[in-house]
Amino acid sequence: MDERAIENGGDSPPRLDKLDDLLGKNRLPVFVKERERQDKREQAFAMIENHFQQSNVLLDEIKQLVGKDDSMFSLIKPLMVHYAKAFAEIKILIDKGKRISELPIDALTGDQPER
Repeated sequence: MDERAIENGGDSPPRLDKLDDLLGKNRLPVFVKERERQDKREQAFAMIENHFQQSNVLLDEIKQLVGKDDSMFSLIKPLMVHYAKAFAEIKILIDKGKRISELPIDALTGDQPER
């Protein structure tokens, strides 16, 4: 038996529990920072979502006021189409990031939650 196998209770290859623990603890600040960034993204998205909804209401009001064939409406409509596409892409980004914001910190550290 080699020396590492003896240190690991006869298991060969050597267990990497200590290395995993070390790596997990080193990654924890990165996860915490990313969670904070995600929280800020979600706050910003809430503001964007509110503005987007207001912009759609405004577009409808302009359409009713000047008509869909008016040059003013024709200039604003494509702007809102681009806004809608950007909004959809941002929403996808936010939804993907929710995985990290919903992950309990104890899952990242390997600790068991206190009961």
